[in-house]
Amino acid sequence: MNIDNFNSCGNKPQPAKCCPRVVFAILPTGTTPTGPTGPVTSTITVNGYYDTLAELNAARPIGTPGEAYAVGDALYVWNATTNSWAQTSVVVGPTGPSGPMGQIGPTGPTGSMGIPGMPGPTGATGATGPEGPTGPQGPQGLQGETGATGDTGPANGLNAYGGAYSNVNQPFTTTSNTPTAITLGTVMEELNVDSTSNPNSITINDGGVYEISYNVVLQAQAAEAVTVVVRNNNSSDVDGTSETITVEANQAEVFSRSVITNLQTGDIINLALSTTTDQVSGGVSQASLVVKQLN
Repeated sequence: MNIDNFNSCGNKPQPAKCCPRVVFAILPTGTTPTGPTGPVTSTITVNGYYDTLAELNAARPIGTPGEAYAVGDALYVWNATTNSWAQTSVVVGPTGPSGPMGQIGPTGPTGSMGIPGMPGPTGATGATGPEGPTGPQGPQGLQGETGATGDTGPANGLNAYGGAYSNVNQPFTTTSNTPTAITLGTVMEELNVDSTSNPNSITINDGGVYEISYNVVLQAQAAEAVTVVVRNNNSSDVDGTSETITVEANQAEVFSRSVITNLQTGDIINLALSTTTDQVSGGVSQASLVVKQLN
């Protein structure tokens, strides 16, 4: 039903020129038909990219239909009607298929070493390995300190005994072929001998057969032949007491002798060392001299 030429101003009918003409049309309900297919647009080819429109106009002042350029984030197409570049919406096509994987590039340089990590936990103790072969025998050690004197023996024991020793390092410098006395500053227990009247010596108070023994540890600053001997009355060597050793530089050597000999009442014995070379320097670290009367 169509309603036409119905016009009013207020509630009264008026001529058609009084108010605007209103046309009502009542259409049946339902789905409207599909319109005709529009014309096919021309192909757009994006030929390049410019940062600004001014750069595009400077490079391409005149374009061709379908020619397009990306400018910044927009797309400009040549408008043949206005003979100018016109901005248009960017048409996004469907995603193309993935291209083939490119070749693996060369290995880059090794990076710098990182910070060392924290130490790991200590592993379990491994099994005990087999016993190794016995090593070579080591050098003889230094003489130990003289032990304490034992109790006095029965009446049928030694008739005379005594001694003196030193554990204090005593430097020396020799004169060639001249005996140098060795200091014996500590006196042992004694009987019928005198170790105090003549320092570093033992005086025999009762002549007879005696066992004489000594022990000396010394070293020289240079390799040299050194002789240690027991002297009697500072005039002669006691037979069998001389010992000569070629010592290595700064290496300790042990001199040790024990002999049985006759000593006379009043004999004074002491320890001495000597060298055939002049001005040999070194040090005595331990020394002891002991006598025992055997009859």
